[in-house]
Amino acid sequence: MLIDDYILASKTMENTSDGGSVAYHFDDVVLVKYTLPKEYGQARDMEEKVMIAANRKRKEGVRTPYHIAIKRVIEGKNNVCYSLQERAKGESYHHYSLDQIDIKEQLELQQKILNAPEKHYEKCISDLCSLFHMGLEVKAKNIYYDEDKENGGFTFIDLSRYDETPLNPFSIEDVIMLQKYTNMIYSVPRIFDYNRRAVENEKKRSKKIYHKTLAKNFLAMEKVLPHFDMHRRFLLREYDEDTLMGLSQNGIFVGNLELTEEEEKIFDQRIQQIVCECYQKIESGNYKLWQIEANEIRRMLCFRGLEKSYLYHRKNERRKEDFENLYDYQSACKKDLEEITLERFYQYFDLYQEESNNIFIKQANEDRRKNLEKMNQRNTK
Repeated sequence: MLIDDYILASKTMENTSDGGSVAYHFDDVVLVKYTLPKEYGQARDMEEKVMIAANRKRKEGVRTPYHIAIKRVIEGKNNVCYSLQERAKGESYHHYSLDQIDIKEQLELQQKILNAPEKHYEKCISDLCSLFHMGLEVKAKNIYYDEDKENGGFTFIDLSRYDETPLNPFSIEDVIMLQKYTNMIYSVPRIFDYNRRAVENEKKRSKKIYHKTLAKNFLAMEKVLPHFDMHRRFLLREYDEDTLMGLSQNGIFVGNLELTEEEEKIFDQRIQQIVCECYQKIESGNYKLWQIEANEIRRMLCFRGLEKSYLYHRKNERRKEDFENLYDYQSACKKDLEEITLERFYQYFDLYQEESNNIFIKQANEDRRKNLEKMNQRNTK
């Protein structure tokens, strides 16, 4: 049928989406309906380009659905983009995480993911690398798993951006984000400690399966990603102590994660890179000084592996035993690192702003002067 036929048929059908945009499932295709009020512009304004890119990726073997046809219409006060797509193989991860699912069934689903062939894990990582900048939203509703040993695997749907640039294996920020994506896949079926319907033995079994799955995934990342060794220890530091122990018990060498002298140099270089990039962000006019102070430094420290690595840095003088709980300890360390980085940013800013004719730098300097005046006034009261 043509897309018009599917649109007409959908008028008498129920929404069968697992969340997010409305969707109507047919035997081998799905009609997705993206809606946006007219005053905000086109619904899915990049969808035509996404269609071309997704189909190219699909032809290359990446497990994401073919986009068959697109039609844009106006319905009342809304711009609507209908996208007819190949139906993803397997079962939606939405069904792996329902609260009402029986605990025994949940454990069986989790075990099924653990038992997936290694090539499914490796293909998952390879495909995520390929789709990395295409607007991935790695949530349960956008992941499908087909357990067929030979032809199955993980499929990712709902790409929202046109950018075919793959993951940069040299970028710690990209690799840490990939780690978060894959961890999400194996966290969805897990039964967490706060689950009130599960008994203690079921929670322990689920955690054990989770650690085994995570170890299997870590080995797959190590095999698939070029230059993995340069990131390995920084990635391990992203895990808590309990998870590190679980990984160690399942064949992942962890060892002493305290920063070596060489890693301290890398750590310092990354801090300086953040400082320089923050200055350039202000210089571009896209960021204000307050955004750097409140958000950007904090975000960049987190996504570049520095926040967690600082816990293992010899210059971190905080000790866990001085705090009531781990959260308070880590929060204090995080704040220390943010203040250290912000101070280095101010030093860099003061050094270069004097010779700059950039209007945005001048405005940031004026904003900083006013902030310092307010602080001095408060301190003298």
